[in-house]
Amino acid sequence: SSLQVRRMIQNYIAEHGAEHVRTLPAEQFCRRGFVYGRATEDGFGNDMYKILTAAGLGIMLNRSLIIGEHGSTNPAYVGLTGHIRLPFGDYIKYSNQTFTVSEIKLLWVKHDCVKTFNRPLVIRVDDFQKPTRTRVLCEDWTKWKDSIIWFKGTTDSTALQFFLKNRHPIMQSSATLLLGDPSQPNSRGNLFGELFRTFISPMPVVEDAVKWALRGVSKPDVSLHLRMLNNRSKRTLDAACSCIFRALKKHLHQKKQPLVVVVSDTPAVIEGIERRLKGFAKVLHFDYKMFLRLAQNTSKVMSATSFRVQFPCRLCHFFNGLPNRVAKLFTVC
Repeated sequence: SSLQVRRMIQNYIAEHGAEHVRTLPAEQFCRRGFVYGRATEDGFGNDMYKILTAAGLGIMLNRSLIIGEHGSTNPAYVGLTGHIRLPFGDYIKYSNQTFTVSEIKLLWVKHDCVKTFNRPLVIRVDDFQKPTRTRVLCEDWTKWKDSIIWFKGTTDSTALQFFLKNRHPIMQSSATLLLGDPSQPNSRGNLFGELFRTFISPMPVVEDAVKWALRGVSKPDVSLHLRMLNNRSKRTLDAACSCIFRALKKHLHQKKQPLVVVVSDTPAVIEGIERRLKGFAKVLHFDYKMFLRLAQNTSKVMSATSFRVQFPCRLCHFFNGLPNRVAKLFTVC
């Protein structure tokens, strides 16, 4: 099912990816539709869902994806080449298959979409967090003629799933094709993982730190993310370790010492997990103090100040709420 989702995304990219749409002649470009995904850097997990939900909606509606840069909600915003700030741009980069608002505005002017083709650049906002106003259940979004759609406030994976209950069969069908049939669990692929894989990747400084933490291991056997919020509950650690034991015994019973990578916003729990798994599995995590001592030519992003101030609120959230997509793993200690 995940491979089917991946093929859907590939087909979408071929027709609606920015690299293709940029090259279209004026008449075809001006008749295209777009979806807008905007992150405000108030929590990495929540913000990634906003962008990836827009990407999923783009696939459902056959619209290209716009990543909203800082300031792009201002109607007067134009943006300057080389000075565009994308959300979490110090840590991640976005695929070239996405547009920015600045680029769309420039192309709209270049192709004279308003005068020649009577297509004004307008944005239609549907706020998912306002139940009395959202049209997620009752309207056929494929009939919306607005040039840009912003499905606002989609801070988790549930927003797209609401389309499965849309009253219009065409919306239900599009949602089921992408999300799978709720009555058939095996039909549900790792949608957000595949979207993340396609549209977002780590900056080199982050990737280097992850590779350093993994110590040459290309793929851990088990990845554990514990969002503890400084809570050191013994029951939580016991439950996490019990889950690891079951997973390893079921899938890796022949391996002598499996590798477990732990990600947590509460570094104190690492020692407890290591103690419980001692002799059964090898535990890795990211020791940033050691990394700073040993790494050469670290950038400002990887400075001690960044780890103390920015990383706990940003990079720890990098892994929060991303189902089956914790591929680049480390813990801030």
